[in-house]
Amino acid sequence: MKINTILLAGIAVTAITAMPGSAFARDWIDKVELTKDGVDINEIEIASDGNSYTGVKTKDHRFALAIKVEAKSGKRIWDVIVESGDGADAFEAPDPQFWSYRPSKTMLGSGNNRTLNMQLSPTIDLDKVIWIGLISPTGLCQSNLEEKMQQGKSRASVLSQDWVVPARVSFSMNAVVTRPDLATTTPNFDKPYSAEGSSLVYPVSLRCLASKRATTPHSSVNTRKTGDRSKIPGRTNATSGNGAQSDREILPARPEIIRKPVKVAPRLTTPRVRTPD
Repeated sequence: MKINTILLAGIAVTAITAMPGSAFARDWIDKVELTKDGVDINEIEIASDGNSYTGVKTKDHRFALAIKVEAKSGKRIWDVIVESGDGADAFEAPDPQFWSYRPSKTMLGSGNNRTLNMQLSPTIDLDKVIWIGLISPTGLCQSNLEEKMQQGKSRASVLSQDWVVPARVSFSMNAVVTRPDLATTTPNFDKPYSAEGSSLVYPVSLRCLASKRATTPHSSVNTRKTGDRSKIPGRTNATSGNGAQSDREILPARPEIIRKPVKVAPRLTTPRVRTPD
């Protein structure tokens, strides 16, 4: 039998499932906790091409995890596994497509430790984590784009700026506790043991990047700025007779007109011939 703890809306829900032939002793564990360790401020960037979001630009992410396991007095930690996704099971081989971590026997005290308290800061390939809702980061940014367009924004205007969108990654842990005489051997569910699991919903921030190809229609820009009118072409701050500053429009000076004498060709006329009466 194994126990999996799933976090639903902040409530720990314990599910117990039986395994054929197992020698389960469920009163040997005091605590199994998988939690987020500290604040994660690193954002995951999603690229766009001016029409839609095209893929994850950030290839990996450093996650901050904390592990706590406490066996009851007289018992020892037998095995621990942490993996991305829900339902980690120390008695099953983890899926190689997804991230997993198993402390060595030495880290577990070679079967002599009753407690385990450690921090993990793995840098994980984002192709090897499981996203809550099975929606990829690219899909979440695309959903944000569609939502903004439904609110009346144009595709170009949405893709012309960055958007920060929340996302969640799934992690789970399974810990196995047994008697001291068995703790140095390979875990086997045919032997007496106690197992319990914990699930973690890990929040991250996605930055849906603006596309360089996205352009937005814009109205004419008013270059006049209050308090900075002197920068407007053709305008200067002139001083009036009383010393106060006043604005006046300075028009470009008209080019000086130089008048030169114009030579006029003599007018040719046909002499009149007077005929006798």
